[in-house]
Amino acid sequence: MSSDDDMTNNLPNHYEDLEEEDKREYNQIRSIIQQSGRNHRGKRLEAFSELLDTLKNFAVRGDSNDWKRCLVVGVCWLENAIAINTRQLRQLTNKCKSSINGSLQRIGYMPVANHSLLNDLLQEKIPFLKGNFSELRQWTIRQQVALTPKPAMPEEKTKLSPAPVNILPIPTNIETSNAMQHSQSYEQNITEPENEPVNQNDYNSFYDEEACLPLNDWVQDDNFYDFGSNL
Repeated sequence: MSSDDDMTNNLPNHYEDLEEEDKREYNQIRSIIQQSGRNHRGKRLEAFSELLDTLKNFAVRGDSNDWKRCLVVGVCWLENAIAINTRQLRQLTNKCKSSINGSLQRIGYMPVANHSLLNDLLQEKIPFLKGNFSELRQWTIRQQVALTPKPAMPEEKTKLSPAPVNILPIPTNIETSNAMQHSQSYEQNITEPENEPVNQNDYNSFYDEEACLPLNDWVQDDNFYDFGSNL
């Protein structure tokens, strides 16, 4: 069985409501998606986001057939939300329900508990769903929430290593001996002189030297010799 026959046997609901041009484009998108899905195993998150963009470009054109195309692909875009019919979307992507729900959750679309208002918006977008509760139950509405960013890891500060300390080499025995001899010689040169006995003749010979005699004016002054007696 050819791939065209396989696609014909697995057509989604409401496929026949599409215009002929929309049918051909839907078949082309379906073939491309299912083939590219085998080549994006390592990039599933990016591939699913691209898938939604491709389907939106196909379904939402601003004409009267927007709701039909949304009904067939199983995706309807609301304000800050998205409505999904997993049965229809499985026919297009050949993915299971859990895979589709997991991909939606990873890109930030979380299920809405109370979505009565969004249900009304969905029925306005797709008039076929008004009063058709069996069809409406097949749709789930998800709102996009901000993903929690990963905590920033503190930057590892570069540790500054201390400057290398140059250790002087220990002198050899010869150098040590020379240094000690030099130190001893220096100490001998700066030793204090020994106390010599005082010679009384040095004092008596003081007046024998002319340079050591008092001035003549002092000798002629009568008060010169009296100075010592007044002490």
